[in-house]
Amino acid sequence: MNKVRSHFFGLLILLMSLLIYSCSIFGGDDPEIVPGVEGTYTGIYSQGFEDSDFNPCIDRDESWQLSSEDPAAFSKINEAEGNPVYVKLRGIPSEKGEFMGFYVMFDRKFEVKEVLFSKSLNEKNCL
Repeated sequence: MNKVRSHFFGLLILLMSLLIYSCSIFGGDDPEIVPGVEGTYTGIYSQGFEDSDFNPCIDRDESWQLSSEDPAAFSKINEAEGNPVYVKLRGIPSEKGEFMGFYVMFDRKFEVKEVLFSKSLNEKNCL
């Protein structure tokens, strides 16, 4: 009986390890911010008259200046004019620093490759 029990617990530990590992690989958005490496980030996008910014959920104290080589990249978030929206972006963050906008300073630049979604902001975003 002890042999069966030890095999069962060994198998249980193996399955739990695989589950934890798969969650880390296929887990949610907002990985650690790695400068120069493409990633997917969710956050709050605010479009202003001169400056627009993105506050990622992973660090709400940071403000990122968005840019894109593709002018159509922001077409999914045109409804943001005047109202902050919750967005999911795929792109490349810069090193942390001080980047000047027209009227504000940003903590990072973010090269947007794709806007994955944009939706109205609610109290559950970035929890």
